[in-house]
Amino acid sequence: MPELEGAYSVDLPVPTRVAYEAVLNVSDWARWWVRPVATSLQRGINGKAAVGSIIQVRLDGATFDYLVRKTEAGRKIEMTCTGSYRGPASWTFQPEEGGTRATFRLALEPGGLLGKLLGRRDDAIAESHARVVTTSLERLAAHLAG
Repeated sequence: MPELEGAYSVDLPVPTRVAYEAVLNVSDWARWWVRPVATSLQRGINGKAAVGSIIQVRLDGATFDYLVRKTEAGRKIEMTCTGSYRGPASWTFQPEEGGTRATFRLALEPGGLLGKLLGRRDDAIAESHARVVTTSLERLAAHLAG
């Protein structure tokens, strides 16, 4: 069972294309990702991620480097995480009355040195990660509501 696993959803008050673009606009993440998350982007275009980009996220000393593997405009972003944790992650965007249902899914195992050091599930890290993702999605909804 992956250490960091879940599907985190939020209702956003915007069309799917706007929600999709907001997630790809990594240069704007500081407005909605909670602290102490730090983000950066490699191989992006004007602060926006695209296929081949690496979205770098740092949280509590752990690194989450998401390689964007595939996108479907306004519908889906598929990624592979490397770094402290490794595994698949994705965003999906479903149209709903009054907006979009955005879901961030992941199934990550400790990798590299962290995985060797821990060698076991760390529930404190999993709980911290879940809290940060949930709060950040709530902030994304508020940000997009204006």
